[in-house]
Amino acid sequence: VFDPAMKARREKLKNYRLSDFDDIRAEKRAVLEKHKEEYSVKYNEINEKIKAKMKVLDDGLQELIAKKRGLIQQQSTISDEIRNLDYQYKNWVNFMEELNKRK
Repeated sequence: VFDPAMKARREKLKNYRLSDFDDIRAEKRAVLEKHKEEYSVKYNEINEKIKAKMKVLDDGLQELIAKKRGLIQQQSTISDEIRNLDYQYKNWVNFMEELNKRK
């Protein structure tokens, strides 16, 4: 299956001189460097966008964490107030029962 392709390649290679191979390598290197630079620029642009979005998301996350802490503190305060009011209510009920018994 590969014989015709290999023969064609050998025939093509017979026509090249060593200096032609150096020229081909130099052209390939130049193209590779060009693509490498273009890729690097595009990669850096995309990477900067990703970093900016990550920073925004991280800032948002920190803000949410702070709000969560605030809500937990409020919940704790409300729970303490409910316990205090419950205690006061029970004392008031006991006091009213004592008053009713004395009457």
